[in-house]
Amino acid sequence: MRLCRLPILIFFAFTCTAPIGAEETLAYPCKLQGKTVYSQTACADPSIKPIKIKASHPSAEQVELSQKENAKRAKETGKLLAIRHRAEAKDEAKRLSAAKHYAARKHQCDSQKLRLKWAKEDAGSTSPRSQAKANNKQRRAQEKTDFYCKSL
Repeated sequence: MRLCRLPILIFFAFTCTAPIGAEETLAYPCKLQGKTVYSQTACADPSIKPIKIKASHPSAEQVELSQKENAKRAKETGKLLAIRHRAEAKDEAKRLSAAKHYAARKHQCDSQKLRLKWAKEDAGSTSPRSQAKANNKQRRAQEKTDFYCKSL
C-alpha cells in the first residue's frame, strides 16, 4: 500500500517544486462576477492561459528606508501610548478621589441621620422641664442633617 503512494508523491513533489524562474511566477487572470481576479491556480475556463508576472524585490536602500520609517512610527506610537496611559491614570485617580469624597459625604450624612433619630427619641422621652433643651437639640440635629445630606 505504501509503495503505491510513493510514485504519486514523487510526481506531486516535482510538479509543485518545478522552478519557474527566480524572478517570475505564473498567474491566471480569471473573471469572477465581472471582475478580473489573478490566481495561482487555473481558472474554470480552460482557454485562459497563465501570464508571467515578474516579482520585484526592493533595493537595499528601500529596505533600509522602510526599516527607519517603521522604527520612527514605532517610537511615535510608544510616545502616544505613554501619553494615553498617563491621561488614563490621571482620570482614574480623579475618579477614585471623587468616589472617596462621595463615600465620606455619605458616611457623614448617615451619621447625622442617626444623631437626628436619637435626638427625636430623646425629645419624645424627656421631662417637661428639659423639653425646650431637647427640642433645640433636635432642631439643630435636623439642620445639620439637612446640610450634610442636601447634595447626596
